[in-house]
Amino acid sequence: MQSILKVSWLVSAALAWLLLGVSALGAMFYPIAGPIHAKMAGGSLAMGQIWLTCGLMLITAIGAYLQIRRKMLGVLLVQALSIHYLLLGAVQASLILAIFLLLIFGLPYFLAARSGQVIQEIN
Repeated sequence: MQSILKVSWLVSAALAWLLLGVSALGAMFYPIAGPIHAKMAGGSLAMGQIWLTCGLMLITAIGAYLQIRRKMLGVLLVQALSIHYLLLGAVQASLILAIFLLLIFGLPYFLAARSGQVIQEIN
């Protein structure tokens, strides 16, 4: 059980680092790249959509950082990414992503609680 718990924390932390980088870069570059992509597709992008998308990306990045620091709030905050897809109207993609994120980031907490261990925060 110890090795499964350790591997799940390592996988969770590695994917959290990846999610942190992608979300932070997305939040920085979306105000520039979003309208350009929308114009190339023949549409337009409202300023509110840009702010909402950047805000949800920042919340996701904060959640990924908290997940790296082993704070349980990070599991909830990374779900902002699935909320973004839900607001875009992709309900099935949002549900699949929410379940995947909960499985990846929530499994270490579940295994730690199941084995009766105290979750140590990384300081």
